Amino acid sequence: MKKITISILLLSSLTLGACDSSSTAPEKNKKETSTTKITEKTSATKTSTSTESTSDNKKTVYNLGEWWEVPNQWKLKIDSVTSTDERNPYSDKSPQQVVIISYTYENLGYEDDIQDLFIMPENVVDSAGIMGETYPVSTTGAKPTPVGATMSGAQAAYGVQNPGGNIKILFKKYDSNRTGQAATFEIPVQ
Repeated sequence: MKKITISILLLSSLTLGACDSSSTAPEKNKKETSTTKITEKTSATKTSTSTESTSDNKKTVYNLGEWWEVPNQWKLKIDSVTSTDERNPYSDKSPQQVVIISYTYENLGYEDDIQDLFIMPENVVDSAGIMGETYPVSTTGAKPTPVGATMSGAQAAYGVQNPGGNIKILFKKYDSNRTGQAATFEIPVQ
């Protein structure tokens, strides 16, 4: 009985396998090719849209206390960038300087199905052009902020290798329309 069952299963799988590979291979390749073309066109469209919307910002570099506003979405400003002597004894990072970036943002109309407006610096670049890294010290973290509310006193800590001078703080965020928005702040460390 076992031999008959095994034989039937083996014969069925060979028959179905042979039919599948010979009849759908060309169709599958056609579908993959057309899907690839559609994906490439969509990517190209998204890239041009992101570039256009990012370049629409009137100002490219913002200073301390200046607002970066994305109409009907949000506005953000840097309140201060201060150096701290606090170090985390459990961190394996050893930066030359740790800076705390304090900032404020207001939700002017940003809505998302998953989370309210939440903004943090994307990157920090020190005075010598070296990328900084997030650093674990005591800060007041940003919070998801609903429409009409303001997140005041949000903080982020970064370790940099070249103390002093100005640092660049880069923010990137997709708006409610899924359009990429970006701003750079150049701020002196206090």
